[in-house]
Amino acid sequence: MPKKVQVTFSNGQWRLIQKLKGTIGETDSEIVRNIVISYLSEKSYVKEEVAKNNMQEKPQTRNVRQIKSTEVS
Repeated sequence: MPKKVQVTFSNGQWRLIQKLKGTIGETDSEIVRNIVISYLSEKSYVKEEVAKNNMQEKPQTRNVRQIKSTEVS
């Protein structure tokens, strides 16, 4: 379910955000959303959350060893 959040930016922050228009989004909400996702990705939060979700969904395959084609006779 989408969540809406009201955020306040200083004039300087808003000028920086407006400079990104057309680069990482067209609307104000797209730009701010992409900035947040980019930050979370850069800090590895996205990767950690995906890994955590994968572990919860597939706990039985966690310790399975991959067999290389050179190991098969």
